[in-house]
Amino acid sequence: MNWQKKHNIELVAVLPSAMIGSEAFAPLNVSYNIIYLILKKQIPVETNITLNWIDVKDVAEGCYLAATKGINGERYILANEKCTSIKNTTKIAQELFPELKIKMPMAVPAILFTIAWFMEIGSKISGKAPLLTTKDIAMFSGLQQDFDISKARIELGFKPKSSEKAVKEAMKYLSENENRFN
Repeated sequence: MNWQKKHNIELVAVLPSAMIGSEAFAPLNVSYNIIYLILKKQIPVETNITLNWIDVKDVAEGCYLAATKGINGERYILANEKCTSIKNTTKIAQELFPELKIKMPMAVPAILFTIAWFMEIGSKISGKAPLLTTKDIAMFSGLQQDFDISKARIELGFKPKSSEKAVKEAMKYLSENENRFN
């Protein structure tokens, strides 16, 4: 017998993807930090990582919908259907901010683990977190984060804005408020 039934607790779970939005607070979360690093030209190599960007306001709305319409014992994915590569996220930044002259990350996946390893060593010396770790690469490299969100759409009425729109809003916010995150 599971604890939920034993204690007569209604439980609805939500599973959000990489949350970003048109506002942020320091310190930046991991998802928002990737956007920030792209704008700061600090992602020099293609990581082969994809993310399923979702606006945090859509996640908040999805949580409300899950609480009010969700079926007891069910889980709902709060995401977009398709993921976006770091390369395509960089293209969005290039289009929004041509004056920044952001370059596309170079494709060098074979040495990526070595670079991350050196970043980890450097972080032990500097005391600052590395931009990239070997664990990050192993966990996310090549992973396609596409999701079937039809259950959340049908049962909850979940309608997230597009990943591209969420990325653009996050980038504009970070660009306009960069002094808050230096």
